[in-house]
Amino acid sequence: MRNWLLFEHIQMRNEIEILHSRGEMLKQELSAKVSESQHIESKHELFKAAVKMAFDDQHPIEFHVEELKKQLETDIQNHEQLESHRNASVNPLEVRKGEVEGLLQAQKPQMQLTLKKVKQVDLETETVILEIKRREEERIKLSSKLEIRPKTASRKSYIERISEITKNSRKQDADIGRILNDTRDLQIESNSIQARLHRTYVVVEEAMLRHLVLVKPTEKHLITAGM
Repeated sequence: MRNWLLFEHIQMRNEIEILHSRGEMLKQELSAKVSESQHIESKHELFKAAVKMAFDDQHPIEFHVEELKKQLETDIQNHEQLESHRNASVNPLEVRKGEVEGLLQAQKPQMQLTLKKVKQVDLETETVILEIKRREEERIKLSSKLEIRPKTASRKSYIERISEITKNSRKQDADIGRILNDTRDLQIESNSIQARLHRTYVVVEEAMLRHLVLVKPTEKHLITAGM
């Protein structure tokens, strides 16, 4: 039980780290796409401007320089819009990621307390099992002696001793029942923690998917508008 909870705790941390890495990859991918789109668009505009200058006999060079300046300003504005949109999309993910990390931190004391309880239950269980084993061996030994001894007054003491062992065994059965109940309670508590974290993971995954769906059309629209 204790090892299982430790495994679950480590698994939670690994899933949080995976989500964090995935969010960072999304940001890097988006930034790379924005930069690539801007680079291609800038090259295209420069090429069009060069062709226009080469075949335009009606305007002086200064006119084309001004046109290039205007195009540069438009590119800068488009870049700012793309950057603003990227931040608007990524920031909620950052907030959600912080909430997940905060939830994990908040659950740490509870998990540590649960692990401590499990350790205590394990020790109690081990103690009870050893005691049961010792008393069972003692009962078997006394029963064997009782069978081979003559029916004298000492036989009564053996019977009393066996009765005492049986009585103690009933008490140990009650202790085992209590330990099992404690174990079930700890299992329920652990499952509750897992369920809350799982729901949070699902929300983050959905936010990332919505982010990808929304960002790509907007990028295309802004780039097309700049053309």
